[in-house]
Amino acid sequence: MIRGGRALKHNVRISPRAKVTWLKNPYVRTFALGAIWFTAVAWKLVSRHAGHWSTYPPRNLVGVLFAWLITALLLGAVAARFERLRSWWILAIGTMAGSLAVVGLMTMALGVNQDPLPAPRTFANPQEMMDFFVSEPAKWVKAKRQSAKEQSSKRKRRNYIPG
Repeated sequence: MIRGGRALKHNVRISPRAKVTWLKNPYVRTFALGAIWFTAVAWKLVSRHAGHWSTYPPRNLVGVLFAWLITALLLGAVAARFERLRSWWILAIGTMAGSLAVVGLMTMALGVNQDPLPAPRTFANPQEMMDFFVSEPAKWVKAKRQSAKEQSSKRKRRNYIPG
């Protein structure tokens, strides 16, 4: 009832269930559970980083974020269709299993798009292997010196002012 433009407190009743009706939406549930799960995954990824957490490459977390969104959308669509799958426990298990499936598919897609790795090098004996490993760094140093020399000559040519 309203008297004098104000509602009386004792006449206004809000059911405890009405306060959390937004949590009944399966998409909200899957996004909430996914946020918790993928926050835990991101925390674990960052905690294994050798340096300070601020130096962790953000591009690694983009994949986790992308997997969270895909998992939450797919699981929300399934839960919206089948009412039996709207339980918090079933959605939590589905979030974990779905995240592993999505990350696995993303990894397989990356593997398909990459060039094949070269065949592993075989050696006839240990001495041949040692000779190879000794000569490889020498080749790298020689190539690096050559590239540094070329860059130096380019800078000299660029800075040259005819007199």
